[in-house]
Amino acid sequence: MTGRVITVGAVNVDLVIRGKQLPAPGQTVIGGTFEQHQGGKAANQAVAAARLGVPSAFVGAIGDDEFGAAAHDALEAEGVDLRGLRTVAGKTGVALILVDEAGENEISVASGVNAEVSADDVREGLSAHRLAAGDVVLVSCEIPPTAARAALSAGRDAHARTILNPAPAVGLDRSIFGLADVLTPNRGELAAIASAEGRRTGRPFGSDQDPAQAARSLLAPNPEGLGIALA
Repeated sequence: MTGRVITVGAVNVDLVIRGKQLPAPGQTVIGGTFEQHQGGKAANQAVAAARLGVPSAFVGAIGDDEFGAAAHDALEAEGVDLRGLRTVAGKTGVALILVDEAGENEISVASGVNAEVSADDVREGLSAHRLAAGDVVLVSCEIPPTAARAALSAGRDAHARTILNPAPAVGLDRSIFGLADVLTPNRGELAAIASAEGRRTGRPFGSDQDPAQAARSLLAPNPEGLGIALA
């Protein structure tokens, strides 16, 4: 890779409680410890690229609140180019995360202004970064599907490498993931995408099929050479 990693997606603040067990519905579990972290899948990926020494840029939105200011400062301190990060009226995304002693977790997200990122916002943000061949456009799905599609389409138009992290795998179809050179689902996300495609094409995906079969069901009709890396 000769260019930058330009990440498109969500910024969240993670509020984490680590305890012995996850609560059942209606149950209160006490005795946990609290942590606050900067998060959002896309923001984390932008930071990871920067820490690896790769030129890293970000396109997305934060709210005009204390969480937004803290997220901006944290990304800036990591050396991420923030020309494509908009500050808008509203709440920054927040994730409430419960983790048990075995590492299992439950996550609930209030998307805030992440849910308001539009296709035009994405195109303007990528234009500010002067997207070019040799860049990598890495898109996460905590923003509206129309915004994710716009990011991948702009990457294709610029002959950049496009990668889609389909988390969560909601509202995705071939018109979106078909624009990605590489798709990086976990097992649950792969099953959700394959099932949706199966319903659309009349070729149902069975719950007893393994991930390799699910991947083949997505790869077979794709003339663009989609690659799938199972996370």
